[in-house]
Amino acid sequence: MSLTSNKKYQFGFIVEGHNDERKLRSAMMGEFPVVVLGGDGLAKDSKITISEVMSICEHLFIMTDCDEAGDNVAKKIQDLFDLPRIELDKKQCVTYMNGFKKKKYGLEYALPEYVRMVVSDAFKERNLPYEVPTGKRTDVQNLLPS
Repeated sequence: MSLTSNKKYQFGFIVEGHNDERKLRSAMMGEFPVVVLGGDGLAKDSKITISEVMSICEHLFIMTDCDEAGDNVAKKIQDLFDLPRIELDKKQCVTYMNGFKKKKYGLEYALPEYVRMVVSDAFKERNLPYEVPTGKRTDVQNLLPS
């Protein structure tokens, strides 16, 4: 996607890494810009890219991981730009390492159905007229711990 085109997008996202972008694109249909920060920092190039994407998107959402690093980078972005963050549930974005001894959290570990559900909820919360293909919502609700 070229940022120099005159095309306007209804929405876009900011994520930390390329695995997060792949998860988001595999869960969502359609064409939309994604700013990949390349980690949990906010480099000067990232600030420029966020500004450029804001100019071609009606709505840009922060979708960083639900861990301390994700919280920190989301705060840095929100200190510079007035952008909403889509909050992720740690229980839905977890993987276990070293024989269940260590947990790691991230968007890339979420099920596609969960990603569609939280994006759809964020759109509805802001009264945005966009439809996200979510499948059967009850399927995702059954995945949530009781």
